[in-house]
Amino acid sequence: MANNADLTIIDLKSKAIKIEDIRELIYKLSLKPYMAAFKVAIINDAQNLTMEAANALLKNLEEPKGGTVIVLVTSNYKALPSTIVSRLQKINFGLVRESEYQPLQVQKSETVRLLGLGKPGLIKRLTEDKEFFEEQSKIVRDYAIFQDDLIERLKLAAELADQETDQILRVLRTWIELGKTKVAEEKANVLLVRSLEETRQLIESNVNAKLSLSVLMMQY
Repeated sequence: MANNADLTIIDLKSKAIKIEDIRELIYKLSLKPYMAAFKVAIINDAQNLTMEAANALLKNLEEPKGGTVIVLVTSNYKALPSTIVSRLQKINFGLVRESEYQPLQVQKSETVRLLGLGKPGLIKRLTEDKEFFEEQSKIVRDYAIFQDDLIERLKLAAELADQETDQILRVLRTWIELGKTKVAEEKANVLLVRSLEETRQLIESNVNAKLSLSVLMMQY
């Protein structure tokens, strides 16, 4: 947990957020603002709240103390308890153009660009966390779409559909980029890239991921 005057940030790097962390946060929010008009709390990876921590936070969300703002950041809001979600205002953030986040890339890496999905925070983590970078690179390598066996592709669709939506979109984004690099070599890849784009849009629109991915694999 890190804080600066009237701002408190819980960022445990994807580890479980426990009730002790929330109790400490609630205490800090109970204090009067020091410099600003509001006390602000940011909880990163809010999907990692334990049930006990979520319940402890719930009361503050139901009866918020005046002059406080609580921001929950998550890439998978469906993992949050419905009681928490029902008391929040959902705000979606769009992707950032590559020209705007390029300075974050300490090392110029094509893999980082492919995995980053236009998200500065993800780009930063990929460049700074070697273990996370290797983990994400392996997932993309394991889900190589360019294979001939239909049965294997359908198995792949089922396995990928079990991943979080953000991970599925990350893999599709990478496949799209790979497909674009092959378009110049083989015109048939134009149709593949188009199918990948359509599948990505369907999943972003909450269409069933397993069905969308299975249709994709049968088209290729």
